Amino acid sequence: MELARRLGVSQTAVSAALRGRERQLRLDAALAGRIRREAVRLGYRPNVLARSLLRRRTDTLGVVVSDFSDPTFGILLNHLESAAFAARQELIVTGCGASAAETDAVWERLLRRRVDGVLWIDRPVHLGLGRLIRLWGTASVPVVGIGTAFRAAGAPAVVFDSEDAVGQLVAAMPRGGRSPYVFLQENPGAEFSRWRLDCLRRRLDVGDALSSRRARCVAMNIAAGIKIERFARLRVAGEPLRLLGDQDFTGLRALVALEAAGWHAGRDFALGSFDGLSWLRNLGAAFFSVEQPLEEMARRAIAMALSPPAARRIEMLRGRLLGRM
Repeated sequence: MELARRLGVSQTAVSAALRGRERQLRLDAALAGRIRREAVRLGYRPNVLARSLLRRRTDTLGVVVSDFSDPTFGILLNHLESAAFAARQELIVTGCGASAAETDAVWERLLRRRVDGVLWIDRPVHLGLGRLIRLWGTASVPVVGIGTAFRAAGAPAVVFDSEDAVGQLVAAMPRGGRSPYVFLQENPGAEFSRWRLDCLRRRLDVGDALSSRRARCVAMNIAAGIKIERFARLRVAGEPLRLLGDQDFTGLRALVALEAAGWHAGRDFALGSFDGLSWLRNLGAAFFSVEQPLEEMARRAIAMALSPPAARRIEMLRGRLLGRM
């Protein structure tokens, strides 16, 4: 109002000039220029809150993280922040609580902040998928899931394509032979681990249809520790044992134990995993992994949350193989 009073023009003219909409509102270009110069001279700053109230948007997205201890989620948050900045959005990041009641309370507080949308990173272990999707349905803003749990949720989501990743890992493994594929699991109950194991079994079944020799798949729970004798019993003499970790840290535990026992990568075992965390590049050919496209996942999730309903869907994104035997 002060700027309009000083220049002797209407508030509408000032608003049009400062928002660069003089053509749409047929405001004289010379007048628009004078308004902008005076605004700079006076150090004028737009009232962001008032503007957001008029637009009925806050340019803010909520992010709910199911597990802050997961290093992959930390990397994903960095990419979400960059993607949000590029989209001129602010992020409000929160955990999801340790119980259904706490999750409900977190959800209500987040919606009271009038966010324009919510990004939910993975499903919390204490909440079933159906219950979580129903919770999302109570919001009047778009909700986008990020993670394996949402691959078949029927809700908008961005998911790392583990089916394709398994195919890349199997293709990188030594072919033929009688040694089985051993799938290593730290938490067999985790959805990402179960899905990747199912993908491996399906992949080997397809391979069996094209080969006279059956490739076995053995699931091994290593949560309680790694016993080298279990690997030795499975390995066929003269052939490398084919190992797949359900995630990079699982594979790293196996690598440390095998090398400490005198096993050699390539000759005695081939080891692959999922996620492609950056420190893998220091391990050379001893370990290969399919990198999650976390930067692209973040960008797609932000774009989906800001898109019209018809543009929101489940997107499966392929990873990239790092390293090779």
